[in-house]
Amino acid sequence: MIRRDIDVRVLIVGLLLAMCPDVLLAQPHERASHPSKQGTQLMAATPDDVPGSVKKASRAEAQVQTQQSRIYMPPQDRRPGGRLGVVTRGDGCANQSGQPEEQKLTLLALVPDHVGLTTHEQPSLYWYLSIQTICPAELTVTDDHTIKPLLETRLDAPVQPGIQQVRLADYGVSLKPDVPYRWFVTLIVDEESLSKNVVAGGIVERIVLSDQLRGQLLRADKQDIPFLYASAGVWYDAFATLSELIEMTPENLELRQKRARLLEEVGLSHVDSNSN
Repeated sequence: MIRRDIDVRVLIVGLLLAMCPDVLLAQPHERASHPSKQGTQLMAATPDDVPGSVKKASRAEAQVQTQQSRIYMPPQDRRPGGRLGVVTRGDGCANQSGQPEEQKLTLLALVPDHVGLTTHEQPSLYWYLSIQTICPAELTVTDDHTIKPLLETRLDAPVQPGIQQVRLADYGVSLKPDVPYRWFVTLIVDEESLSKNVVAGGIVERIVLSDQLRGQLLRADKQDIPFLYASAGVWYDAFATLSELIEMTPENLELRQKRARLLEEVGLSHVDSNSN
């Protein structure tokens, strides 16, 4: 019986030596100060060792946090092609404006890269000019159902730099619901050569105001209205109401910061939101 117990103990020790020789052969104080190889591997686990389900949960949580922090939530059925002609030029109007040769002119439509929405029959259109120009500017509004433009008019020159606004109500232009309209701002560099002109524009479509959003707007403070529009995916009304608040309180830096963030969310972070 004693012999059998000894054999069993020898067998167990042999197995342990084969599995963890460093641990069993080390002195007692060394065992306490040096973890086993298996323990070291667990402590040094890399991100690649994290289970896939944990990674997916982390990514999903990050996406939720990003969505919750966004001001503008694009429509679920957004259609591409909303921003046309992001243009930077160093000739023509830029040089005629008396600016340094190296300073380039940038013309941008302040719209998302998908079809932007409005609930208004006569919304405002916003665009951006980086430097002053003496070139005349022309505004054109068209739709896909008519050959003749709904609006084609010259704007006053010189155009000052910064964020520009055009009110369609000033020109008697009204938008029909569920019809996409293309609009363009053109800086006329050369009357004889259209290819030299600088063009930027966007697409706007009027939608019917939902009962839910209507109720929220009626109950909201004036300061909250732009963000209700933005969270509902109504870009043109969000940007217009926020810009109107800035115009009423130009010293309010928080509003300017929020407008800059709104532009950044649609890929227009290089626009100087403090210019107007």
